[in-house]
Amino acid sequence: MSFGHQHFTTTTQAAAAYLARGWRVVRVPAGSKGPRDPDWPDRVYWPEDFEPGDNIGIVLGSRSGGLVDVDLDCPEAIRAADYLLPPTGLVSGRPSTPRSHRFYVAPGARAVRFIDPDGGSCLVELRADGAERGDGSFGALQTVVPPSKHPSGEHYVWYEFGEPARVEAADLLRAVQRVAAAALLARRWWERRRHNAALALAGALYRAGWSEEEVSSFVRAVCAATGDPELANRLEAVQDTYERAVDRAITGFPKLKEILGLSDAAARALWNWLGLSTGPVEADRAGEDQSGRRSAATVLVELAEAAAVELFHDPAGDAWAAVPVGNHREVFPLRSRAFRSWLAEQFYRQAGRPPGSQAVQDALEVLEARAVFGGPCRPVYVRVAGIGGHIYLDLGDARWRVVEVTPGGWRLLSESPVYFWRPPGLLPLPEPVRDGSLAELRPFVNAGEAEFRLVVAWLLGALHPEGPYPVLLLTGEQGTGKSTLARLLRAVVDPCEAGLRRPPRAEHELFIAAANSWVVAFDNVSTLTGWLSDGLCVLATGGAFAARRLYTDRDEVLLRVRRPAVITTIADSLGEPDFRDRALRVELWRLESPVDEATLGRRFEAVRPRILGALLEAVSATLRYWDRAPLDGLPRMADFARWVVAAEEAGALPWPRGAFLSAYGEQRDELAAAVFDDPLATAVVDLAAQGGWRGTAAELLARLESSADRSWPRTPAALAVRLRRLAPELRRAAGVHIEFTRAGRQRQRLILIQQEQKRERPSAPSAPSAPSAGKRPGADSADVRGQGFAALFWPELESEDILELEG
Repeated sequence: MSFGHQHFTTTTQAAAAYLARGWRVVRVPAGSKGPRDPDWPDRVYWPEDFEPGDNIGIVLGSRSGGLVDVDLDCPEAIRAADYLLPPTGLVSGRPSTPRSHRFYVAPGARAVRFIDPDGGSCLVELRADGAERGDGSFGALQTVVPPSKHPSGEHYVWYEFGEPARVEAADLLRAVQRVAAAALLARRWWERRRHNAALALAGALYRAGWSEEEVSSFVRAVCAATGDPELANRLEAVQDTYERAVDRAITGFPKLKEILGLSDAAARALWNWLGLSTGPVEADRAGEDQSGRRSAATVLVELAEAAAVELFHDPAGDAWAAVPVGNHREVFPLRSRAFRSWLAEQFYRQAGRPPGSQAVQDALEVLEARAVFGGPCRPVYVRVAGIGGHIYLDLGDARWRVVEVTPGGWRLLSESPVYFWRPPGLLPLPEPVRDGSLAELRPFVNAGEAEFRLVVAWLLGALHPEGPYPVLLLTGEQGTGKSTLARLLRAVVDPCEAGLRRPPRAEHELFIAAANSWVVAFDNVSTLTGWLSDGLCVLATGGAFAARRLYTDRDEVLLRVRRPAVITTIADSLGEPDFRDRALRVELWRLESPVDEATLGRRFEAVRPRILGALLEAVSATLRYWDRAPLDGLPRMADFARWVVAAEEAGALPWPRGAFLSAYGEQRDELAAAVFDDPLATAVVDLAAQGGWRGTAAELLARLESSADRSWPRTPAALAVRLRRLAPELRRAAGVHIEFTRAGRQRQRLILIQQEQKRERPSAPSAPSAPSAGKRPGADSADVRGQGFAALFWPELESEDILELEG
């Protein structure tokens, strides 16, 4: 049955007809080939959704009962298709490319494109279901159909509008591969070498186990595709090959490669598309065993090449693979289970049997070498990336979409400009919604206004691509909902199946957890041990963990990470001073009327897209106001504080300007007061109150020995290290100043302790005069010691020691 496009005068009429046949449709802008709506794969369109002039597409694959489209993208493929594709009753095209779309019903078929390796142009494409999603569904492709208008101005036409043929997915894939192979050969079917080429081609296919009838049909297709007028001569070559193959040598694939001058890439593609890897062949290169059969490892490597897999390495030297899937790429560590599975699936599709584990291992060795020594160096990101002043957030959905945030706002991108990796367990974020507010998070934070501001600040900081990141410390008694709030906050920026983890038992577990996620979240941390505090400090400001690579003596694995972290605890001890200096402590109130998790979850999911959208708006405002944020008076973690202040200056946060630094300063003072829980700190404060101290670490250890407990440093060196850790908090919380210097001719190491608030402040200086020769500015001949810390409190020090101590 044959119809022209005039049978459907409008897309509304066409949509009704297509829906009646069980096919999903999609609205496409006039003169275009791609849908405008980003959610089109999961959206149902009805005839009334179409406007005059719209184009229309049919959604392919499982959404339309297994309907697939063999899209013949070049003239050679169109001419070869009649000889190699199964006949079907549903065919469309345009006047300049008639019958270029052949439709079939092939449940289970997956989308694949066949590219000419030498020119990069598409020969033929099987358009069907795309990549599998995490929920078991598949990514979608669509094909524009009549009465749509092509960008060239031509209308699409139904050449046949009957029933599409029903074909097994594997059989259709094999037929499409042969069309691609015929098109590739037709482009290289040189006029003066055609007879010898036909002999070599027939010999190669004979060796692969093709029947004479199959070879004849394929040669007919090649001749039709190239316009070879001597078809009878080519068929005689096929017949001659099969007659003499019984008792005489025949040529094969290496000879065909030589005659046609095939590049290595074209030869590999042709080899794979014709299925030559499944049968014995005559060959002249490595990768084949003595029986003439090509190794499975070689085939696996060539399958990766034929699929246009990009091999590269990251700055640490680790190998990666970027696999094209539909209209996006999916990035895997080359040694990961996911990439091994993908490689095995490609082999099974080609050979009809699984590859051996050793073959996969050998292939990965080759691919890894190519990635490390021959591939480009590219950074790989998890969830958040920053490039060129823009920030990218991986939504984690099946379409691999990302959000791009710029000073001008944010938008969704269907193709990421950066390379994101999705570790196991990474969950999708909701599509962000505009016009939301961060104030919508307030009902879920059972704490005061100052603490709520710290929570929002942490979320905002978590979308900074480089950090530093304060550690969010959620504290409170049992029943305050610490774990629930931690899960909700993580779900805003980096949802994960694991949610909250148990605390790590060793440092390497901490860094592995950080490398495999964006937000690090630990629940019920009973004790912030020294190594855990130190490790969290490294995560906050950046660092690396090194370990010996398995089965090697010299190679190291370096895990370089900087990550936002949230931990919940009821512990009174708040870790080491360095950790407290990097923490945001939020003490939660007890929930008088707890809400069950299911109800709370529904309420949160209702506003989560709006909260995310508002957070993205705040990040955009931060980028816009970054240069206007004040630099004076910023605390430690200054880059984090400036990041939040910039958003505050832009009016993008739900509180007045200055409120964040006020809340941040108050909680830093509270955390600094925790220093008094340390017996050593208390002893030092008492010593300062008694007039201070000047002496060596050994002398100080002996002086304080009467106050020692089990946590006391056992050696002078350990004491010095502890004092250096305590110094900033003692200065802020108790006004106790600790200095480390050298004195005397022997350059003896000294520790100086003094209560700063007892200093005698010098009076305001008079107008300065020019300093005398040899004098320090601000000093006169009677006071060469200056008026700094050491000179005021230790006048017995020699002048050179005072000058060094005071800088």
